[in-house]
Amino acid sequence: MINLSTLKLCAVAGITLLSTGCAYMSQGFAEKEAVAVVAPDDFFNDSANRIIYPEQNWDSADSLWFYNTTQGSNLLPYDILLNLEQAQSSERFLDTKNVEKYRYLPQKASYDNKDALPVGWVKDTHNGKDYIGFTCAACHTTQINYKGTGMRIDGGPTLGDMESLLGAIENSLAASQENTNPEKFERLFNKINPQGSSADKQAFSSEIAKAYKDIRFYNCSNQPVHPGVYKDRQDKDPHNNACFDDKDEINYGYGRLDAIGRIYNRTLLHIGGKDKNGSLIETTRTLSPTSPVSYPFLWDTPQHDFVQWNGLLENNFGYVGPLGRNTGEVVGVFATIDIEDKGTKVEYDSSVEVRNLIRLEDHLKSLWSPSWEDMAINNMERKPEHRGSLPPIKKTCDDGSIICAEEGEKIFKEYACAACHQAIDRTSSSRVVTAQMSSLEVIKTDPNMVRQALEACGDSGLLEPVVVNKGLDICPGDQKAGGSFDPKSAIPALTAVSEVTAGVLQAGIFNSLYLTFQSAIQVIKGLIDEDTNQRHVDFEAVNKNFLNAYKGRPLNGIWATAPYLHNGSVPNLYDLLLPTCENGQSGIGENNTCRPEAFTVGQREFDPVKVGLKTENLMTYKAKAGEPSLFIYDTSLYGNHNYGHEYAAGKDPIPLLDENGQPRRDATGKPLGIDTWEVKPALNHEQRMALIEYIKTL
Repeated sequence: MINLSTLKLCAVAGITLLSTGCAYMSQGFAEKEAVAVVAPDDFFNDSANRIIYPEQNWDSADSLWFYNTTQGSNLLPYDILLNLEQAQSSERFLDTKNVEKYRYLPQKASYDNKDALPVGWVKDTHNGKDYIGFTCAACHTTQINYKGTGMRIDGGPTLGDMESLLGAIENSLAASQENTNPEKFERLFNKINPQGSSADKQAFSSEIAKAYKDIRFYNCSNQPVHPGVYKDRQDKDPHNNACFDDKDEINYGYGRLDAIGRIYNRTLLHIGGKDKNGSLIETTRTLSPTSPVSYPFLWDTPQHDFVQWNGLLENNFGYVGPLGRNTGEVVGVFATIDIEDKGTKVEYDSSVEVRNLIRLEDHLKSLWSPSWEDMAINNMERKPEHRGSLPPIKKTCDDGSIICAEEGEKIFKEYACAACHQAIDRTSSSRVVTAQMSSLEVIKTDPNMVRQALEACGDSGLLEPVVVNKGLDICPGDQKAGGSFDPKSAIPALTAVSEVTAGVLQAGIFNSLYLTFQSAIQVIKGLIDEDTNQRHVDFEAVNKNFLNAYKGRPLNGIWATAPYLHNGSVPNLYDLLLPTCENGQSGIGENNTCRPEAFTVGQREFDPVKVGLKTENLMTYKAKAGEPSLFIYDTSLYGNHNYGHEYAAGKDPIPLLDENGQPRRDATGKPLGIDTWEVKPALNHEQRMALIEYIKTL
């Protein structure tokens, strides 16, 4: 007879097997270094002759599974994008050099990537049709180069320029239309259907025309334009989604995206409905996503209580919190969603792979942040061919120097850095991260991402019966983001996303026996844990709905995540410790004493001294003829401001600390008010360098 303990053991084993889904068996056993493509002749002179991986607790199978597991993203029909030519040549769009131009990471063919798609680009099948879409890895895998060694970092923020990429795909599709360039169209058709009939060609012509129309509409409706220009048109014609003139754009550049703004837009378009051809209705009003942020790094994300730069989403309630976050992300990156108004309720069908989202979140729990010491050239625990190239960390000042990690640690404590940036053991399986949020009043960084997330509104469309039945929040008629609305039907974009992701999740869960079983267990767990998370703002537990703040994360692995601040407005850690420039000052050029007002972005080459990616001297920089330009980040533009977080620069006040190194509290346990905080003296050069040396150890 089987006893109860055995039954429990079998149940646990069964759930574990279902969770993993034999994820690694299909990968073969290719070494990830062997699959990665080196770039010995890079556009921006920061080439790599070999690629190595830091020890992040993932083996080759773990990484390749992360790269190649679909979420249900349907960007374009698979065969079209696979064979599409570049707009101005007959070279494939997915040619390695072209992929590198947009800073995505090319890969060789492997078992689960037979067509050698870049990292995070994957084949997805929905309703019997194949698409190319994006996985988590497309936006959350990076590579930094130093002295010919490329360090490929799982979970790191991509340098990818998705805005330019999608614009280039649009141009290539436009150039491949039968009535635009018959020869280019003919080559594409013959590659995909070499034995095709005239009827096949006619159908293909219609398919590629629709693909072009859809991606052009996406690009136009998500164009980031100057707020004044956008408002003028919204006031006159809020349902006009035609493209603005390029001169009105505030481009993101490499390594940034207004993901929340684009998720909002995609959601609003879906609830706006589709036309008879299955395309999103082009008169549904959208927002101008002009609050780009750096792609967050993923290590320790599952261990956080709140995620996103503004702590928007809670990681509680079993899998429900992370599932909502990840489902919203897939909605933003081209999930197919069909919403049907049933009178008193709304039904959903989508391409979102809910099961894979659960597996991906589980997978990330084991990911460690990269370690500088692991990548140092003196790390003799690695074989020479796998040894990194970073200079050793100077840990002590035994030689009488004042620039070393032990001195930097003292400064880290004195300037209360640990109060916001929690110290954790990067390798501990039981690590938990309590997000320390700083209100805009305290952090003083660019507020536009926070404001857009809170203020954006849209027409309720197909959600109108839900708005009525559930009594959801509505927007005021004079809401700034999106022009004037009918207050009877308009809803916050955040509410729309919550409703759509909940509907997509519910449909996905109950469409699968596995998910019904698995999710039931997690919801029960979530019910137990529901009230465990408290939002902490300025060191005080506050209402969970308080979102007017940005999050301070643990700094482990931060060295590999430049540029800095939430919007990527500071190129390196050294400049982050400087003040913003005032009248008469300039941060452009060598030996700058204030944060650069403008700098280049796009190079992978690492600067181990200032700790960031290499930038060019804007006084002399000029792109090579016929090659792409580095992006010029202008901090004077809307959403790009580089002020705030100036504690080490002697400008922003720091909380007084108690004997345990924690912010002081009054007799009731309430943290002392900001009016009691003090401004510390600005660090000098040697102190900045010592602090950076310590941060390298995290």
